[in-house]
Amino acid sequence: MSRLPLTRLPLTALATVFVLAPATVSLAQLPFGLGGYTSPSIEWTESSDEALRSASLNGRPILAYVTSANCTYCRKMDRESWSDAGVAGRVAAGFTPLKIRAEANPDLVQALPVRAFPTTIVLSPEGQGLGVLEGYGPPGRRTEALDALLTPTTDIVAAAN
Repeated sequence: MSRLPLTRLPLTALATVFVLAPATVSLAQLPFGLGGYTSPSIEWTESSDEALRSASLNGRPILAYVTSANCTYCRKMDRESWSDAGVAGRVAAGFTPLKIRAEANPDLVQALPVRAFPTTIVLSPEGQGLGVLEGYGPPGRRTEALDALLTPTTDIVAAAN
């Protein structure tokens, strides 16, 4: 079977190729594209001021995900945990999501309790620390950890007794 040079293809064939390609995919959504991988399920803000403002308006705690460009487990969290429907739904229902890129915010990262990447920090709507999750967590464990962070300590103690 011979191949036709591109210039010999009928115009309708070229139009079909372009119609089949999704027009809404951005480079940032490609797993290893030029923009890295971002979860299409979670609408992260990268402004701590915006996150504090939004959290105080909606009364939800802030879920601050601290990531680094050179962190393999950060990419794994993006691909496996944050893009998981259960985790993304839990974040959307109970948190104000904030992504902090270490290279862009070194002073903020230094001020937070970050010892390794990735680190997930839960803050009250007023910005007070509520909990820290260090390292990678698979989707099921990540959902359980987020649920535990949203449960008041007195309920956890009462359930244990």
